[in-house]
Amino acid sequence: PVLTFAAPNALDMHWLMGGGARYGGVSGDASGQGPYTVWSGGRAKNGGRCELALAGADLRVGVSQGVRPLSQPAGIGQVEGHDVRMVGGQSALASLTRELPLSERAPDRIPTHLLLAGVTYGEPKRALEEGRFHLLPVISANAGDRSVTVAGQLTPGLDLFWAMRQPKAAEHDMRAMLDRQGQGANGKPRFGLIFPCMGRGPYFYGGVDRDLQILKERYPGMPFAGFYGNGEIAHLDGANRLLQYSVVLGLGYDPG
Repeated sequence: PVLTFAAPNALDMHWLMGGGARYGGVSGDASGQGPYTVWSGGRAKNGGRCELALAGADLRVGVSQGVRPLSQPAGIGQVEGHDVRMVGGQSALASLTRELPLSERAPDRIPTHLLLAGVTYGEPKRALEEGRFHLLPVISANAGDRSVTVAGQLTPGLDLFWAMRQPKAAEHDMRAMLDRQGQGANGKPRFGLIFPCMGRGPYFYGGVDRDLQILKERYPGMPFAGFYGNGEIAHLDGANRLLQYSVVLGLGYDPG
């Protein structure tokens, strides 16, 4: 896989999808407003993006999307643009609110900033447990037509589940990702490259970045580097993807 960095204003999806499997991040800052700079070879890149292939290591890239599924996957029945209308034979809004506490079911109380729509890929069995899904943030819950607006366009026939961003679930998923990365590896990793979403940093965990703590606990003394960004890049489901609220981690092992 190719280590990839980009500024938000230089993120070209055609470029992202080409050049083989990629991993890395999209630059950001504390305000989310910029200015953004990408450096390569000791210089700022005018194009706002760069890439690097690392040699001499067995590099294993993992993704932790860190959400708690609220429902089991069910077939999408009807979609109009970004509005999901029917899921599992009922309105999308009904399929979502039935999974929420009673105090959060009214349209004006639904915590949309924490909710996501997940779409599984590959073998349906154990897709959630193995992290084989894409996530789209929920934009709005629409009482008028009982639809749910998501940040992407889906098609009928896909399996969708609802999920919530939650610190405990993120911790569990981070550990599960490290377990998967270590399976069949040659010893312990020599180094790590980590790219967490800015929205999954210390603020998300109540002041301490548990993702970094878990990595340090698993591999004490291992050097690693990275940055909090506005988006994460990883190769999932046969294509390079731009992720949100995730952690992308590359671990470098001795070649087998």
